Amino acid sequence: MLPTLDCRNDPQWLIKACNLMRTLGMVAVEGVLDEEFVREARAAMYRAQAAVLQEVGKERLDRSDELGVIRLPLKGVFQTRFHMDFPRVLNGYLMSINLMFAIDEYRVDNGATQFLLGSHQQRTPPDVEALRSTAIQGVCPAGSMILFDSTLYHAAGTNVSSSDRVAVNHGFVPPWVKQHIDIVRMLGDDFVQSLPRRTQSLLGWDARVPANLDEYYKPPAERLYKGGQG
Repeated sequence: MLPTLDCRNDPQWLIKACNLMRTLGMVAVEGVLDEEFVREARAAMYRAQAAVLQEVGKERLDRSDELGVIRLPLKGVFQTRFHMDFPRVLNGYLMSINLMFAIDEYRVDNGATQFLLGSHQQRTPPDVEALRSTAIQGVCPAGSMILFDSTLYHAAGTNVSSSDRVAVNHGFVPPWVKQHIDIVRMLGDDFVQSLPRRTQSLLGWDARVPANLDEYYKPPAERLYKGGQG
């Protein structure tokens, strides 16, 4: 059974979620996003998909097994095979976590993500094929968040419905781990500085890399990489 919590009605949900992350490697949290946000996010993701296809081109995306922000048919790409998103086990240290937001309802027929509970933080890979029948699917309502240790084995299910299953999958790591894409540089300083302070930090504003000696030798208060981040 999928471990599930309700953040709107359970004041202890965060403590329980941390405990489930340690023991099972994942938990689903319902009631995170409201209906209006879900509607706006869904429309925005399709706009983003069209922009990515136009800028990058389908050939380059196909070559990278990366079909853009909206992962259209996942047939044949690695997400449909059981895998770790962070394939490095570091003596139990939680280096990376995933937050997967269900913009559409996650159902069995639309390919809800499958999880192998307890398969996280294992130096020896499990026999995935032998365990496939024990996988659980992350069935949950739209607006839910699935939180999991990035070393947990998981795979996209098979979407046999007539519609997409839209989701946003975030990966969070310590600030000293390099991002796949330099989000701050991509968005631009002016835009990032217009965001709430906490959002700036999560995007990497406090973990920028100096590009020259002048930036490197700035006074502590002006340094691009802020201290005290672990």
